Formats: sequence, structure tokens, C-alpha cells
Amino acid sequence: SQDEIAEMIRSVHLLKGGIKATIVQAKAITTGDYSTEVKLLSDDDQLGLALSSMISILREVVQQANAIAVGDYSKEVTILSQQDQLGQALSHMTRRLREMTAKQAEQDWLKAGLAQLNERLSGDQEVIPLTKNIISFLTTYLEAKVGLFYLLKQTEDVDAKPYLQAVASYAYVPRGGVPDQFLLGEGLIGEAALTRQVITYSHSPEEYTYI
Repeated sequence: SQDEIAEMIRSVHLLKGGIKATIVQAKAITTGDYSTEVKLLSDDDQLGLALSSMISILREVVQQANAIAVGDYSKEVTILSQQDQLGQALSHMTRRLREMTAKQAEQDWLKAGLAQLNERLSGDQEVIPLTKNIISFLTTYLEAKVGLFYLLKQTEDVDAKPYLQAVASYAYVPRGGVPDQFLLGEGLIGEAALTRQVITYSHSPEEYTYI
């Protein structure tokens, strides 16, 4: 009929159908099935909206876990709140795996470089060709722009100080007024040789040949 009782019955049936759909969706979530879309009963269906939001978040978690499984640690996890323990755990896991992967890649790069350098050093070579092989390899492997190789030399004069002599280079164009010899402790080159420490200097391309 069309009276108030019939309208009430229709409303109860609608409510019952909505609750059943919500229960089905909730059960799917508990079994790990996030493929079903939530059908909202209306724009004010707060329970449906909450379930839809939950499914969307869980899908993102699954995507992140799948990315981690295949070794992709580039994606950032969105932390929903300070209480988002799952998001924080995934974020921490991703960050740690990213750091470990980078460290392992660095170690692999170093080992491969040492192995290739050893190949360049093998065999019976004269000093000058050997230095040329070394500086050519190191410059290209380190992706540097210019490489210079210095040897520590001592003159026959016992009173003379030992000095560093440039004997091999890679992509280096000599400039007028730039010396190819340095005393120990003289300039960055002499200081590095004297202290036996690596000196890293950031500079513009216009300056490196002067150094």
C-alpha cells in the first residue's frame, strides 16, 4: 500500500539492505579483499564513507608492500596521523631498505672499481705508462672532469727538498703560469701529499685547471 506503514516497511528494507552490504564489505576487508567498491547509500552515509576511506588506505598499503617486495623503495608512505602505526612501520621499513640498498650499491661500486684498477696495474709496465693507465681509469670511473698524476721525486742534491712532479694526466690542458711541480705542503696538491689526507674541494669548472 501507499500509507505510512508501507513507507516505514520500505525504509526498513532499505536499511536492512544497506547493513547487509556493509557487512559483506567489512567481511571482505577482514579477509584481505580490498577490491570491492563501497556503494554509498547517500552523501551522508558516514559508515560507507569510512569503509571506502579504509579500503583506499589499505590499497595504498598493499601497493607499498608490493613495491618493497620487488625492490622499489622510491615511494614515500603517507603517514595519516601520529597514531598511524602501520604507516609509520612501513615508512621506517622503506627508509631502512633504501639506506641498505644504497650502501650495498656503494660497496659493489667500490669492489668493482678496485677489481678493474687491479687489472690496470697487472703486468710488467714502465712507470709513465702505468701512471697514465691509472689516472685515465680513475678519472673516468669517478666521473671526474680532469685527472693529474704526480710522483714524488728527489734530486741528486741531498740538500734539495723532494717535490711532486706531474707525470701523467687525463683531459688536462696546461695553462701558462700553472706549475707542474709542487713542494710538499705547497698548494692543495702539496698539502694532500704532505698530510696524506684526501682534500675535497667544490669549485666551478673555470677553476679546476688552475688548481
